[in-house]
Amino acid sequence: MSYQIIDRIIYFRSNPVNVNVKINYNQSLEFPAVTICNQNAFNCHWSGLPCGPVNFTEHLTDYGYCYRFVAPENARSTGSDNGLNLLLNVEQYEYMPGPNDAAGVKVLTHVKDDHPRVRELGIAVPTGTQAFIGLQVIMIHNLKKPHGQCQYKSLKYFPRYSYDSCLAECYTNMAARRCGCRDFYMPSFNDDLSSLTETCDCPTACEYTVYDPVLSYATTSDYAGQRLMDNTNITALNAKLKRARETTHRMEERKLRSFEKNVQKMEQALKNVKQLMEETIKERIANQIENVTFHYKNIMRVTQKRILLLKYQIYNVQKNFMRGRDAMEERTLSHLCNSFHEFVFAFETNLRNIVGENETDIKRVFYINTLNMIDVRTENAKRSLANFTVLYNAYVTGTPIFKYKFLNFARKHNTFIVPRLLMNDSTYHNS
Repeated sequence: MSYQIIDRIIYFRSNPVNVNVKINYNQSLEFPAVTICNQNAFNCHWSGLPCGPVNFTEHLTDYGYCYRFVAPENARSTGSDNGLNLLLNVEQYEYMPGPNDAAGVKVLTHVKDDHPRVRELGIAVPTGTQAFIGLQVIMIHNLKKPHGQCQYKSLKYFPRYSYDSCLAECYTNMAARRCGCRDFYMPSFNDDLSSLTETCDCPTACEYTVYDPVLSYATTSDYAGQRLMDNTNITALNAKLKRARETTHRMEERKLRSFEKNVQKMEQALKNVKQLMEETIKERIANQIENVTFHYKNIMRVTQKRILLLKYQIYNVQKNFMRGRDAMEERTLSHLCNSFHEFVFAFETNLRNIVGENETDIKRVFYINTLNMIDVRTENAKRSLANFTVLYNAYVTGTPIFKYKFLNFARKHNTFIVPRLLMNDSTYHNS
């Protein structure tokens, strides 16, 4: 029993959280604010009744100059006939070169007091289509600490806290802090930059509403298009088209002169920069060529010196060591083992002659001849041992046997050019 009580207390102190999802069927819902960018209102109906410019307010967003529709009352029924119906003319003939190449409008549904992030969250609607946007209202209630992480913050430019409004204020403060300016759509009170908020922490709101859109399209019929054209003042549209094209392709004289002046300044500045860069680059290239040439000559000089020393070293080893070994092998070492079986056969023959011969003088001759053969072999072995000792010591200590001279190098340098480690290692390896 005590264990269960303690376990429940520990569980309660861990601040457990449950997520509850509840579907409410309300009699009426607050209709969201609808921000529409890059369009001109041509026809408007709300809940089956006509609406006009009074229902739209101009609004600056991150997507440009837009219009916002705020419903005068709550929506009391579902369906497209009870919502907002707009017939829009995007007036493509007034489009100017810019960052947005698409033709159509961008629509964003949001809470009235929230800052509209049209560029990031807006829905693109192309021209020549009927777009049906259904909305699902999702109201989220988060818990405060310690059960959750939500909290409210007081915003300077917005009366109601939301994540989007906090993010917009954050961008405004960041732009003002880093470059001393702000984008055209960012909120401001025209106050000093030094008093702007320096923090950009945007926690999750404890209560907020999300309008989840469901989008479908249908192509505008030829009949509807023809009926629209019949009810439109073609003359007025032609005049607007002509004026828009003239504005697009022609600039005001004052602006044109200012633009030409700026172009001339830019060309002169670029010319100065180009001249400076050419002089600097030429100077640096000349310095690099000089440095490369200097280092190349040094490397070639060192390389040639090393090649000469390597040739000197090879010559010294071949003439003062290997040639001595060849001479010793030719004079003594090769004779020590050559005709060995012939010597044994002659020695055995002399022994048989000495034993088998009755004459004392003849035996003495064979005996003396045999002793002479043994003495010759013994002396040759002693000389071979002496030569081998000299050769071995020369390879171990690096002392040259002969004193051949290489080019104009003095003979006293022969000792210093000997590769002693290699010569010493060669005594342990056979080729």
